[in-house]
This record gives sequence, structure tokens and C-alpha cells, in this order.
Amino acid sequence: MPRIRATSGGKEEQIVGRARELRRNPEALLPKLTDDCPTAPFDRLREELKKVQEAADDPEALKRWIVRGSDLSRAYAALLLFLKERPDVVTAVGRFSTGTIPYLALGNPPPEAQIAVQYYSDPRRLLMGYYKLAKGGLFGGGGLHFYAMEDRVICTGKEGSPPDRFVAQAVARLPYRLNFVESPERGYVCQHLQRGELQPHLAITWEAARATIKVCRRCAREDTHLLGSLLDNMAVPDPMSGFSITLEYPVQHHHEGSCLLADLQGHDSGSEKTYRRGKLSDAALLAEFVRSSEESIRSSRNPCFVAGGHCYSTDVKAFTESLSPTEAEKIVLSEMLPTHGSPLLVPERTSGKTLEVLWKDRALDILRIMGTDDAEAERLLSEFQSSPGRVSELVERLHRKGRERAILSQLPEYAETAAEAAFAISISRLYRTQGPAAVEQQLTSTLPEEEKVKGLAWGFLVAMGRGADKHEWRFTNTEREFGSAHAAQASKLLSASPEEYHEALSNLLAAAGVVHWGRKVP
Repeated sequence: MPRIRATSGGKEEQIVGRARELRRNPEALLPKLTDDCPTAPFDRLREELKKVQEAADDPEALKRWIVRGSDLSRAYAALLLFLKERPDVVTAVGRFSTGTIPYLALGNPPPEAQIAVQYYSDPRRLLMGYYKLAKGGLFGGGGLHFYAMEDRVICTGKEGSPPDRFVAQAVARLPYRLNFVESPERGYVCQHLQRGELQPHLAITWEAARATIKVCRRCAREDTHLLGSLLDNMAVPDPMSGFSITLEYPVQHHHEGSCLLADLQGHDSGSEKTYRRGKLSDAALLAEFVRSSEESIRSSRNPCFVAGGHCYSTDVKAFTESLSPTEAEKIVLSEMLPTHGSPLLVPERTSGKTLEVLWKDRALDILRIMGTDDAEAERLLSEFQSSPGRVSELVERLHRKGRERAILSQLPEYAETAAEAAFAISISRLYRTQGPAAVEQQLTSTLPEEEKVKGLAWGFLVAMGRGADKHEWRFTNTEREFGSAHAAQASKLLSASPEEYHEALSNLLAAAGVVHWGRKVP
């Protein structure tokens, strides 16, 4: 039942303007016919519209036309009567699957016919006036196919094949970036599928257009219903029967033998009927399909490694190499995967995504592999609980810290150090763990104030070859002279082996005139 509300002056004047145009030319209500379309129904409609036009100045004749004839001619008569008498009217709001449409409630012609006439210049609205000729009514009829193009409505008669231009326009209106392909089957595919990515996807075959539209899980939207969008601009006898829906989980097998995913190609999750009723979006349909498919696989306790549609069965080595992991990621994967006793399904073939999936159930194992103690593990578990997308970053950070700890553990520890000694020790340790760029950044961002220590800073810059061209202006002549005199000793400290480190440090400080600089901790 249409909702009624007061009519705005602006809306009424817009419709009045279109009514004046229709009074001059009712032919604008007729569709363009293809060669296969029967002309008889439209000849009768054209004759009725012409008679209504001739009665435009006769209110009583128009009132008779409103209750007889075809729906479009009745709605046309009601609009011309409104133009003649301009009575007070209300706006009705028609509710349809494509949304709501306001129109002037002019008597008893069907809402679809009134909308078609009042919005005749919009082919999508005019199309509504031909629903009955497409689907039939209580007394039969129907069977014709109508398509709303960008500029007009076209009728192809009993032949259901839509014009190629209509198909192209229908696809262009979709909120997806689709590309036309000829093989392996003619149709339109999203960019990920065109690139050959093995993504779970929705495939809708438009049989009359001899084309298949495919959208993958990564592209599917929560606010889009692909099938409904394709049906929006056509009026055909049985629209749903012309479309078949397939949900596919493509898998490429890199290992001989059986695979748990072998039967998923073309698998239907059982949600097709719900989707056809418009109760599920594209994204929701695919999410339900993937969830139910992978849930049935995970119920098996047999290991199986799959990433981005590539299955490696139980071959841990091949699976790991396919992910192109970093050194740190490879350490984790090499220890965890051989003990993973159930199927591992990863949406993308990357080590980062694989670590995210493993983190959900085995976060503590990952942290222990990276050498964290219990207190640090507890803190990191809390920190990363809400942001698993940073697992790869965390692994790299822990690996770097572990490597730094291993490097520094080989060096002696010192106590009661003088300022010069503490400075030289900190710079040499930073150089070994993070490299010359980090040392340069440290030295130039927080230069020491004490003259001798500042001179040593210049010496380290010279030793690394990072001084004269960029930072000379930061130092006095005295500081540069002092540092340059000790650059060779600074260089030896930076490159000294753990066994040579103490002697190199002692030599540098002795040359710098620092006698009592600290003691070595046993």
C-alpha cells in the first residue's frame, strides 16, 4: 500500500511540466521495438493514447478513460485530467525492491503505470508501465521482454536476448571494477580474478546475454546485491530463471594425492535461495560460503596447508617457500608448521597472513619461539589482542631484539664508567646492533656537551666516513682536531671482535687521556 503525504509545490510543478510535454506527444510513452517484437499490442496502445490525447480538453471523457483501457492509457488520462483541473492532490510513495518512488496519486490506475507516465523521461521508471506485458496478469498475457537503456525502453518481444549495449550499460552501473574477457568463458570478471588470483568468488551466469559475471571475496561489497542490480532495469516474464548462481572456491594443487579442498569447486553453501530473495548481500553470501566450506574442512584433523587457493597438502617445505618469508618469519614457520596437526587455510599466499592465522590459536607459541619471557609474553598478548594484522611486524621486532641481545651478550660489561667510556661503549654497541646510519642519527640528534666527549663523537663520525661533508659545522676546530686524532682508534673499536673489544676500548680511552675510566665486570 503506497504511503501518502502532502505534495510539495516543486514536485508538482515538475510533473506538470512533463504532463504538458506528454499532451503534445504521447508517443514518448512507447518503447522502441526490435525486428522480432510483435507490433499489435503497441499499435493498440498507440491508438488508445491518441484518443486520450484528443480528449485532453474534455474532463468527462478523460474520466471515462481513467476507468477503461490499458493501464498506461488510464494513467495518461489521469495525468491530463490533473493538468486540466489542477485539483489538490497528495503524494504517494511507492515501495519497490529498488527503493521508494514518490508520485502524484491521481485516481485508481496502478501505481506502476502512474509512475511510468509521470516519470516517462526516465527509462527506468517508464519500464514499470510494461511489467504487465512482460509478466502477464490474472487473465494471462505477458511474455514480452523489455529493457531500460540509458535513453529509452526497448522491447525485444518473445526473444529474451538483451541488446549488447544494454548488457554493457548494466555492467557499467555495477559498483565493481569489472573487465570483459572472452575466455575461458565470455563475461566480466573483477581485477583479482583477471590477474589469475585463486579467490573464492560469486559467479552469476546471465544466460540470455551469454555472459558470466564474477566477483571475488576481496571485491564483494556489503551494500551490493549483484543479481538484484542486474535485474533492476529489465521487465521480463521470469527474471530469476534467466540467471544461474555458482559459488566457487578454486584451488591449485601443488602436491600429488587427495586434497580436502578438491570438492569445493562449484560448491553451493545452501544460501542461494536466501540470496535470490535479496536477503543476503554479495559479501555476506561469499562470507557464509567460505565459512561453511572451511568449517567442514577444519573439522578434519588431517594436516593440509593452503594459502591463496594454492594447496600444498602436507609439504611444509614447499608451503613455507611459497610464502616468501623473511628470516624472522621463516624461523617461526619452520618450527610451528610441522606440529600443526589440522588444516591451515590462509586467504592470501603471504607469510604475514599466515602468521595472522596462526596467531589466533598459537600466539603464545610464536612468542616463545622468538625468545620472550613470561612477563613480556603476557604484555604482548594483551597489546596485540585487538590488532593481529601486526603479527609480522612483531615477529621482526622480536627477532631484531633477539639478534641484538645475542650480539651484545658476547661483549664485556662495565661498571663505574667515566663519561667518555660510557659514551664510547654505547656508540660501539649501537654500531654493532643497528649499523652506521643509526649511530650517525644518534650522534647528530643528541650531541654531548662535554668537549672531550663531543670530540670523540667527531672521531666516530670520521671513522665511519660520515663527518666532514654533512656535520662539520656542528663541531669546533678543537673538537674536530681532537676527534680526528683518535678516529683510527675509534675505527678499531667499531670493528673489534668480542675477544679484542676490551683492549680496543682501553686503547681508545688511553689515547684520549682518560686514565680511570671504569672497571670490567667479571
